[in-house]
Amino acid sequence: MELETMPAPVRRAKNPSSSQGGGVSWPVELALAASMTNLLMIRSWFSILYDADFGYFNRQPVTSPTLWAMLVSLIAGTALLWIALKIWQRLPWRWSRPLGILAVLALLLIPVNFFRWAVFNVPAATIFQAARNPMVMACATVGCALVFWKWTWTARLLRILLLVLAPVSLLSTGKIVLVLSGLIKLRQHEASPPIAQVLPEPRQGPRIIWVVFDELDFRLVFPERPQRLSLPELDRLKTESLFATNARPPAYGTLLSIPALTTGFQVHKGVPCSPNDLKLVELDSGQTTNWSQMPSLFKDARALGYNSAIVGWHHPYRRVFSNVVSFCQWYPSPWYEQSRGPDFTTAIVNQWWSTLAPLQQRRLFIRIHQSSVETSLQIATNRQFNLVYLHLLPPHRPGIYDPLKDRFTLLNFSTVKGYFDNLHLVDQTLAKLRAALKEAKLEDNTWILVTADHSWRESGRYDGRFDERVPWLLKAPGNSIGMEHSTPFNTVATRHLLASILRGDVRTLPEAHQWLQKNAPNLPPITDLSADDH
Repeated sequence: MELETMPAPVRRAKNPSSSQGGGVSWPVELALAASMTNLLMIRSWFSILYDADFGYFNRQPVTSPTLWAMLVSLIAGTALLWIALKIWQRLPWRWSRPLGILAVLALLLIPVNFFRWAVFNVPAATIFQAARNPMVMACATVGCALVFWKWTWTARLLRILLLVLAPVSLLSTGKIVLVLSGLIKLRQHEASPPIAQVLPEPRQGPRIIWVVFDELDFRLVFPERPQRLSLPELDRLKTESLFATNARPPAYGTLLSIPALTTGFQVHKGVPCSPNDLKLVELDSGQTTNWSQMPSLFKDARALGYNSAIVGWHHPYRRVFSNVVSFCQWYPSPWYEQSRGPDFTTAIVNQWWSTLAPLQQRRLFIRIHQSSVETSLQIATNRQFNLVYLHLLPPHRPGIYDPLKDRFTLLNFSTVKGYFDNLHLVDQTLAKLRAALKEAKLEDNTWILVTADHSWRESGRYDGRFDERVPWLLKAPGNSIGMEHSTPFNTVATRHLLASILRGDVRTLPEAHQWLQKNAPNLPPITDLSADDH
């Protein structure tokens, strides 16, 4: 029969990529790649283009090399993802499709982590704690299974999401082009102001080295230190110092505590008002004053005829105190400056590292710690400076040190272990400082004060307890016998005590003890924390 002799209809082979978002035009594929790249690099371009604090927390301004590096990063990332998409569409292995979808979902954790930090201000420790919950782990396992089972649906949803967000990539790229062309100007500092001239003939008198270790906790360093933790230099300093057992900081965060320590006035609010200054509200009077205009220990020293030097981080010390200090090296917080650089190569390397924010932050913290310690030792032994202020990183998170191998690490992600490991850096830094002073023969006329801006706010993750007390150890020049100061006080009094030492009103540890008994107020710390506190 005629019907029997007709050839069977030819079935067209399905495009293996048609069911997961393939088979679309190349402009759509490029839009998907550009949108994904924009999400992966959101931490870089957002911090460059949309700084809401006038650049107060930044040292490196956004320059043409940084912008060109960002533009190249976005274009290169788009090209790489587009090539990866084409390869993925042609893989013959049956599991390549769902595994590719899982890989995309895993990469989307990068922008999710950015929104966790920048928008919702959820601590990373909270996320890690939730991730260990059996119910959360079970839900994640079920979710992965669903992706394997219904991976075509997941692919369609991802394609819709990326296409909806694709215009954002045009906005970020477009703003970079507009800034490069000069049509838009970013709000940021132009250049650091000139530093005060070194007084050629400074007054002869006592030297003070004031060391603020960020987040150094009194309880866990001294009375309740873990048995396995050895801190010989801090123990040695304790036996030679006026050792306060009830010292409380001005505030629970660096943003407010450091201005209070340097000015001697407790403040309960601080907001960047320009690239160079904080607008502070004094607790007692309610008066609003810029930090740079308030009295400070550095102004006291300058008025007495002494040269001052600063090595610190987080706050832009040079821009705040440029007219009263003769040396200043400060470092930006890595949370605010992860993707910039003085040149194209440095900037583009930082931008790609920033996609792995936890590793990039540790990488920058290590560099800042190494540089700040090296600079601190040089300045502390410079006889030109009678007042040396050192605001140093450790033991502040993240963990960057492995004491067992005696080396830095990018992989210490434990909040508790990272803190105790960083305490070794505190002890090592103190040992290096005292050895340098001894070698320079400056021990006999140098006071050393070691304290902190606030205690360890996450100590509850260690033993469920929080103690607001901070270490406060004041060592007199030469060989001194330690004594204890048990009366509660707020370390906001530190500025006035150190000024009394510079004036010669306080010459010994017993006199410092008496001064604290008479003048140091017992004020509670300011407990409010802003998003800028670290």
